[in-house]
Amino acid sequence: LWEGLNLSSNERGKFWGELEELSSKIEMDTTGPFDTILGECPAGVEEWVLKSITEATKVQRMLGIRVFKLKRLHGEVERLRRKQEAKNKIMSINSKLNVLSTKLAEFEEKAGNKHRLLNKKAN
Repeated sequence: LWEGLNLSSNERGKFWGELEELSSKIEMDTTGPFDTILGECPAGVEEWVLKSITEATKVQRMLGIRVFKLKRLHGEVERLRRKQEAKNKIMSINSKLNVLSTKLAEFEEKAGNKHRLLNKKAN
């Protein structure tokens, strides 16, 4: 995809670097969706509940990071796709202009030839 859109390795590296930087900020976030449950647990709660909460927090954080990365990647791909579509439309319009220009040149040549013939007949 990147090569098809003629992106340099520098641009690709910049995108992936920014993505990793933002992902690491999310990883550093210490709040979790199960913090309220953990806070409400009585002191004598069974150990499997604590392990489950810890494991669920890890899984939720990992999935959150993956979803974030996928959303960013999808956004970048969509942006590049729109850019490529715009380039394709420009190329298509340019091609049509070339065809029209050729037809106009042919028309002008025929009109010039006709004008010369009429001038010859008149003389």
